[in-house]
Amino acid sequence: MEGFLIFFTEGASSPKPKPKEEKVENVSAEPGTRKPGTHRFAIYSTLYIGFVLYMVCRKAFSFAMPAIMQQEGLQKDDLGMVSTSLFLAYTIFKFVGGLASDYLSPKTLYMFGLGLSGAVIIAFTWYSNVWIFCLLHFCLGICQGPGFPAFTNIVRHWYSPTEFGTWSSVTSTAKNVACSIGPIISTIVISYYGWRYLFFLIGSAAMAWVAVCSIVVVNKPEDVGIEMDTAANRGKHKGKGKGTGKKGSWKEFISSPLFWSLCLSIFVVFGLRIAVLDWAQMFIIQDLGMSHVRGSAFLSAIEVGGFFGALISGYLADKLVARSSPDRKRGSPRWTLSTVLVILTTILLHLMLATFSSASSDIYIMSIGAGLGATMYGCMALYDIMAQEAAPSDLAGTCHACTGLAGNIGSLFSGYPFTYVAKMYDWATAFYVLELALLPIIVVKIIGMSFEYSFVKSKQKVQ
Repeated sequence: MEGFLIFFTEGASSPKPKPKEEKVENVSAEPGTRKPGTHRFAIYSTLYIGFVLYMVCRKAFSFAMPAIMQQEGLQKDDLGMVSTSLFLAYTIFKFVGGLASDYLSPKTLYMFGLGLSGAVIIAFTWYSNVWIFCLLHFCLGICQGPGFPAFTNIVRHWYSPTEFGTWSSVTSTAKNVACSIGPIISTIVISYYGWRYLFFLIGSAAMAWVAVCSIVVVNKPEDVGIEMDTAANRGKHKGKGKGTGKKGSWKEFISSPLFWSLCLSIFVVFGLRIAVLDWAQMFIIQDLGMSHVRGSAFLSAIEVGGFFGALISGYLADKLVARSSPDRKRGSPRWTLSTVLVILTTILLHLMLATFSSASSDIYIMSIGAGLGATMYGCMALYDIMAQEAAPSDLAGTCHACTGLAGNIGSLFSGYPFTYVAKMYDWATAFYVLELALLPIIVVKIIGMSFEYSFVKSKQKVQ
């Protein structure tokens, strides 16, 4: 009887066919247009290879430094001036590039920077004067400035909030790839043809890749008729993503406590990362009396740990974001994870200072180095994401530029001020000062968990 009733009920309702739901296809109306996944793979791959070339151009002088020093008769202080000239220009114009990426086409900025970087590298082959080298390296820093802000701006438009962290972390590995294969290829080319031929190859490759970018790269899905929920338009599609997609002004995000908390965290953590990469080897060799080989092994472990740390932190944060409530206003899984990483960084730094000795095993030293690399690079990868994710949708590049400037200022403090403390006392004391600087940052980050996860206050009630 029960089965008959079910059958009868179904039969009675059968004359009323369900209205056919319209499927909204998120593809272009133009025939032959590829699906979003195909677009994204082609665009991201092209941008990633281009960014590896960006990094190879930036590090070209470092790769060829021994040969240039020998063939052109440069002294150590000459090399220092040439290297510093690029860093000064890059610090300024990365900030400018971030601002520009909100008002100009990110694709144009990206190609402009890559093409001019290649041209400047080729220009190196025409001269031998150290002052011209400084000028060219300064120009190279200018050209390099827009690269990363433009790259991340395009990625924001092509990936959802739950994917953005992973792919931003993958982006940060371009430096590791360039610094891994660059020295090997450079050594081979220089040994056969000289450093000028190497520079010509690097510059030509960068300029040629601009042509590929012009064909493949698209700023945002809307430009090819694709509609999708992304990190750039979060909140425009119901129930998807995270955040509000609000627009804002300079005054609003400059007055945000979350913004200043993030800037302060980046200032200290970025400064610590540069200090460890530049001076930890000196601490191991001079303070502890270990060999150069063990110092180099420690730095290599940091790079390896950093490669995996950036990838894992971005992937893990995306998984946590996907599980969090879309209506969550305060705090963020990324902020919480970065807080944990800062705490782990502090512990590992203390272990390096308190437990390293000439009797320490190589495995222990490299394990601490890999852990430090993973936590520091993981933090920086998350900070890059949060700087744009919490930003007003129309000022993402500007906010990223401001937080990047905070990091670059931190790196300046890891130079002369840090070495001055080391000169007055020793390397260990200088690192202990940095360890103390991390403690208030942990407090700031814990307090920051209660802040609204946006640089612009919600205006939903005021209507």
